[in-house]
Amino acid sequence: MAGIGLILAIVIAIIVVIFTVQNAATVSISFIFWHTEMPLAVVIFCAVLAGALLMFCLVLYKSLRDRWKSRQAGKAEVKAEVAALKSAEPAELAAAAESEPPGEPTAAPLAAEGQASPPAAAEKGS
Repeated sequence: MAGIGLILAIVIAIIVVIFTVQNAATVSISFIFWHTEMPLAVVIFCAVLAGALLMFCLVLYKSLRDRWKSRQAGKAEVKAEVAALKSAEPAELAAAAESEPPGEPTAAPLAAEGQASPPAAAEKGS
């Protein structure tokens, strides 16, 4: 899908270059109190560049807005989970802990194997 977009961008760029080269005459430009004369190729290039910059800014804004909304939703989800854990009874917490897949080893399995737990090892080194 990205390849189609790239090919389309290249085709549009080629069309703009051909149009610009064929229209190289000098034209008069006026904007509010500003008047100047410049080649039409420069005017076309500036217009295309301004359009590309505008599209880039719009896409960047949408991307940042979506990322911010995603973070806010994640924070709300975490807050709801913490609130649920705070209101849960000890029996429910124990059942939830048993149903979770095992994570990293804790100090208890290490001590059972005859090894010092990480905090104890850190205290011995001090």
